[in-house]
Amino acid sequence: MAVIRDKLTILIAAFVIFAPTVSLASSPGDECILGSIYDQLLSDFDRETYETFQRCLLDETASQAFNITNEQLHLLLESARADNLVSYNTLFDAVGMTGGGNMEDVLRKIGELAADDPVLFLSTVKKRQIRGKSLQNMVVMLPLSYVDDPEGKAAEILRRKAKFQSVEDVELRSTRDEIIVYLEKSYEFYKGVLKEEGSKPSSSSGLAIP
Repeated sequence: MAVIRDKLTILIAAFVIFAPTVSLASSPGDECILGSIYDQLLSDFDRETYETFQRCLLDETASQAFNITNEQLHLLLESARADNLVSYNTLFDAVGMTGGGNMEDVLRKIGELAADDPVLFLSTVKKRQIRGKSLQNMVVMLPLSYVDDPEGKAAEILRRKAKFQSVEDVELRSTRDEIIVYLEKSYEFYKGVLKEEGSKPSSSSGLAIP
């Protein structure tokens, strides 16, 4: 009986010593250093890293401590492509993680990629249930290079409209039609600006403004 008691005492002591270590090792906070994980994600856009990042966002403590840095945002904007789904989805995720001018930069990039692959864009916004003003901002935001170029803005809006009109997938039709309405409104706005300025678009612009 004494031997049994001694073994039991050793087991209890071992539990007391190692239990805190096991508890800390399994803590989500130790695994979810979001800044480091995001750096890794931006370096390779690996699917497993993306899934780890998404899981860690569910950890309230980790997510509250995370902010996308200007350097990380710059790298994301430079690297995101329509032919890389991980980078594409990472870009969409960034909309909800940024604000002000940074969010506008993300929306501009999404708008650029939207016209490159309208089917992918339509599928993505449908899956994410993005509609209304949020969807409108994504498709009408233009690169800063068009700031003082209303004619160029109008031409780019028409180009995007033509890209979306080419999509015939029945399941994407509703979202497509909503986007076309936003683009038509944006075009009418820039057409009005051109009229006020007394500017006539060149034949190369593809615009038909009376």
